[in-house]
Order: sequence, then C-alpha cells, then structure tokens
Amino acid sequence: MDADNVTLRTNNLPFFYVPRYRGFPEDIPLRDVRVENSSGSGSAFKTTWSIQGLLGLERTNRFGADLQADYYFDRGVGLGTKLTWQDVDSKGEIFAYGLPSDSGKDILRSGAKIDRDNETRDIFLGEYRLRIDEHWAVQLEGSYVSDESFVDAFFRPLAQERREFTNRVLARRLEDNTALTIEAKANFNDFLANDYLLQAPGYATQKLPELMYTRQADDLFPGLESGLVSYFSEYRVSRLKLSFDEPRSRERGYTNDFLAQRAFGINSAQSIADRLRAGGYSESDVNRFDTRHEFDLPLSAGPVNVTPFAVGRLTLYDDDFSRFSPDESENARAWGGIGSRFSTTIQRVDDTVDSRLFDLHRLRHIVEPNATVWHAGTNIDSVNLPVYDREVEQIADGSTLRLGLDQTFQTQRGGPGRWHSVDVLKFDSSVVFSSGDSDQTSPVGRFVQFRPELSNPGNYLNNELIYQLSDTFAITGSSIYDMNVGQQSRSSAGFIIDHWPGFFTDAEIRNLHPERTTLLTAGAGYRLSSKYDIYGSATFDLNDGGFQSTGGEVRRRFPGLVLGVGLSYDNINGETSFSFILQPEGVRGQSRGLSGIGGRGLER
Repeated sequence: MDADNVTLRTNNLPFFYVPRYRGFPEDIPLRDVRVENSSGSGSAFKTTWSIQGLLGLERTNRFGADLQADYYFDRGVGLGTKLTWQDVDSKGEIFAYGLPSDSGKDILRSGAKIDRDNETRDIFLGEYRLRIDEHWAVQLEGSYVSDESFVDAFFRPLAQERREFTNRVLARRLEDNTALTIEAKANFNDFLANDYLLQAPGYATQKLPELMYTRQADDLFPGLESGLVSYFSEYRVSRLKLSFDEPRSRERGYTNDFLAQRAFGINSAQSIADRLRAGGYSESDVNRFDTRHEFDLPLSAGPVNVTPFAVGRLTLYDDDFSRFSPDESENARAWGGIGSRFSTTIQRVDDTVDSRLFDLHRLRHIVEPNATVWHAGTNIDSVNLPVYDREVEQIADGSTLRLGLDQTFQTQRGGPGRWHSVDVLKFDSSVVFSSGDSDQTSPVGRFVQFRPELSNPGNYLNNELIYQLSDTFAITGSSIYDMNVGQQSRSSAGFIIDHWPGFFTDAEIRNLHPERTTLLTAGAGYRLSSKYDIYGSATFDLNDGGFQSTGGEVRRRFPGLVLGVGLSYDNINGETSFSFILQPEGVRGQSRGLSGIGGRGLER
C-alpha cells in the first residue's frame, strides 16, 4: 500500500459532465472553443473539431479523430490532431501539434521568458499495441519534440507526469511462467523532456537492442515435494548507450547560476551533458550480459510463514569504466545475497460493533506482523558503475533488517439487502535498519519486499494510512522518518469529501525535507444550480509564505452547450491567465485534455 499514490483532485480543474439533452447529436463537428489570455504569452483562440463530424461520418468507439485549429495573437497559427483506433487485438493513438512560425514568448516554469523568432515548433507522440496471438504481443512507440522548451511552454503536465519520451519497438512472448522480451529503444532528440530524467540521472538509456528471458517460480523438485523450492531466473543481453541532455541551463530558463545550481548542480552556461562527461560518463556503446538467479524455500513454523531465500547475480561488460571509477579495473561484477522473510496473520471479528456516526456494522481486525532480514555482498559497489538500468547496476548490498506491522479494519456498509465489505482503515508501519556499508542512493528511504536489492538503504520509520471514514469521506497520509538525521524526510496528508452530488472539497499537505519544501493544496467544486458550476483551487508554499498558484472556473449550461470562464495566477513565473470555454453539451470530458498517450494525457 502506498498512501502517496491515492489521487486527490487538487491539481486540475475538473470538467463537470452533464448528461446531454435527449436527441442532441453527439457527433457535432465543434467539440471545444476556448479564448485564453496570458499576461506573459498573450491571447489565443483555440478550437477542437470532430473530423468525423466535419466529413459527415459517425464517430465510433473503434476510431476517433479530432482536429485542433488555434490562433495565437503573438505566436500565429497552431494546428494539431488526435487520432485513436482500436479493435479486439490492437489499440493505437497519435497526437501531433505544431506552430509553423512561432514569434511569441515562452513563459517557463523557472519564470524565465524566452522570445521566439518565427520558429517552427512541433511535437509528435504515437503508440500502437498489437496482440498477435495468445503468446505474442508487440508495442511500437514514437516521440519527437522540436526543442527543449516546447513541452515546458505548451504541455507542462507531460514533462511532470508522462513516461519517458522515446522511440521503442518491444516484442514480448508470455507463456506459462516464462517471458521473452526483445526491445530496441533510442532517442531522436539531443535533450530530455521528462522532469524525472533531468533531475536524476540527467540522461536516458538507449538499447540497441536488448534481449531478455525470464522464468518465474519454477518448481525444482515437483516429483519429490511440490513447492519445496521455487527457482527464479533471468537472463539479458544488451547493447547500451547513454543519451545526454545537451542544452545549456539558460536555454531551459535557468538564466543565472543560483537557479541552475539549485535545479541541476551546474552553472547557467553549462549543460547537464558537460557535468556528466566531467564525471567520467561516456556515450560510447557498451555490451552487457546480466543474469540473476533466486531460490526460495517456503516453510512454516506453526502459524508463522518462513521463506529463506538466496540470490546470485553476474554482470559482464566489455568496458571497465576506468574514467568513471579509476580505482576499479574489473569487467565482471559478482553479486550475491541471502535472507529470509517472516509473516503471519492474526484476526478478530467483533459482531457487537454498530455505529451510525462512524458508519460501522461489525468489525474485523486483521493484523499481519512481518519481517525481512537480508545481507548481500559484491566485488564492485554500485556507486562505481554508471547506471544503465536501475534494477541492474544500482542494486544495494550490505545488511538490512525490516520489521513491519500491517493492520486492516474491515466493516460492512450498505444496509439490509445491500451489505458489502469495506476496508475502512488500513495502517501499515515498518522500521528499517541498514548497515553502514550500504550505499544510500536517495535521502528518502525505500524498501522493496519482493527484491530487497532494489531498496534504498537507510535507517528510517515508514507509516502509511488510508481511512475511508464513509463512502463520501476519505483521509490518506504517509510519513518517512529518517533516524540518521532525526527528521522526517517525506510526509503527506490529505482528504477528499463528496458532501453531496455536485459539491466536493479536498486538500493535501506535502513536505519534502531535503528540498525544504512544504506545499498545501486545496480545492472545492460546487454545483450552484441546475445551470451553474464553480470550482477553485490554490497551492500555498508554507516555507516561503506565499501562494504558488491560484485558479478558478465558472461554467454555465445553456440548451445544447456549456460556457465557462476561468482565471488563474502562477506566482512562480508571474503569469496571469484568463480563459473562456465553449463546449457542446454531451462532449464527454475535456477535449483539450487529449488523455491517453503516455498515461495521464496531453493537457495544456
């Protein structure tokens, strides 16, 4: 359970969907009209059209096509399209958008303003998934961005939330407990568009190609005693290459050394690629062979499950990385670990619990104590290897002990004839101790139960909570306390309340101590009447004592269409934006959201 992964509606203005009027055509050509004005990047008139509607064709679930036709008063014309198609065995999406001659001004997240001189700027994203038969599946993916600031200026949520921008061919065969994967992956750009890659490690890994074969839980002695020893094996052969981020910091909007040092640890005239090359990283091709083997022995001691395990790993390179780690001269890394997992379950049912105030009817308390003890050693520490894949190079060693206690409270809700079980409260606690020779890769500790070598070692306490107070009120929170520094390294708490249909409030507070950042975000949405909806949200920086951003939107429904007016202010870059929205009734969701490609969608 990860309480941080519980989504609270605090970041994006929602679309209040209203059922369309009876008999109103869903496939009208005009999907969305917006008039926007920004204090930094100027005014714009944006429209989205159904291509099927323009051609008089029926829009179906198997194929959809939208056309974006925009006019920016300072930037010029913007054109784009979103295509989707699917059938029983395949699914694909394409999004393309561009400005033929951009002469406007980019307002970047750093607050910098960059003028454009009649530049052609565009983005292309596409993916296609095909299920060939019951075993084989293929995925194709492509991406291209014209320059390093385009995503930041036009599609910022993509940089924050999307998976890696890359070009990939992936074929996978699954049968029983085996998997065969063939992957080729490379970049067309000499820069990175994902925030998480820019922050760390500052590069992407190209695979030209990689072949991987995996077997899960083979029974080593099926004729002797079924399930006595489970064997996991993994083999991969790869040709790898690092792709650095080449633009200088000031080209990304970090125009002075203070901002550039805080963001990337370099000066404004330097690039991340400069820093990596100075640190001994190389863009040369590297061949790698890696194999991992694990043996699990599931046992029981009365009510306690005991699973000893042993893991061995061998990785071979055709490079000794002498520039990266001058003190190392080995081309082969041998790594091995042993450990054991312990767990049991205790539960109690109390039929006397009955509370209308807390919406409880009967109560089951499930307690799951668990522990993992583990030790690993290697001839090459992970800090002496450039990381091509985190699960291969950046694996932990040393000794770790984790003690955990997971608790679940279940009740029944719904009433006679409608009773259903609900996890009303889940509270997981754990404490992790690591030896001093374990290499810590982040100030925030993390333990991975099924593969301890993927953990980030440290000495820390972890608590996670989800409380479903009622069907309309949920609370979530998490905390990681670093015992080495005597301070919480990360913590968050939030709630969402659906007061009644058409009215909700939510809030979240999040602290990341290594960054000295504490943000409070709150929002509310209310259906004022059958015609009006209103929503507002704000993010407050508790450390600096000021609002990071505020925004609101009002929507008015007319027969056949919805009108909306929005106003927002971003205090980081000093930008005030005004928007006017027109949508035909019955258009589901924000057509400008273009959700799909890359996970969370292409939002403006």
